[in-house]
Amino acid sequence: MLATEKLIKDLNTNQRRAEQLVAKFDYFSELVKKSFAGDYPLVNGVSVETTGQSLEALFCQKTMLLVFKPTIPKGQSYLKGSIEIYIREDFPKQSFSLLKTIMFDHDGETGLKMPSISDPININVDTHVINLFLNLLNELLAA
Repeated sequence: MLATEKLIKDLNTNQRRAEQLVAKFDYFSELVKKSFAGDYPLVNGVSVETTGQSLEALFCQKTMLLVFKPTIPKGQSYLKGSIEIYIREDFPKQSFSLLKTIMFDHDGETGLKMPSISDPININVDTHVINLFLNLLNELLAA
């Protein structure tokens, strides 16, 4: 059992982190929507819908669902953001298969690397978000 002071500190820190993580995911979602389903999309034929803490993308008749969840990784005390990426299957019945999970911290930094410069991908940096989503679309087609 944790001491009262530590619990209070951890819970208050996690509340602040939850707000930061939601803001990071919201920024990510809006940038994806603007870049891929706006007036001048980077890739033609992408449909993007955002609802609450999820983003659904339709491309080449395949559907991908990105769901935000705050989570505390095993052995840690503080929240991180989790984006679970699902592929929707319509046959033989509608179901969702987990493709991958991307974790990010309260600064938006993930454990993934930008391919050309080996810097960590940050879900709050425009070029990083675009690169990440392009790769997710490519993985959607291969799934």
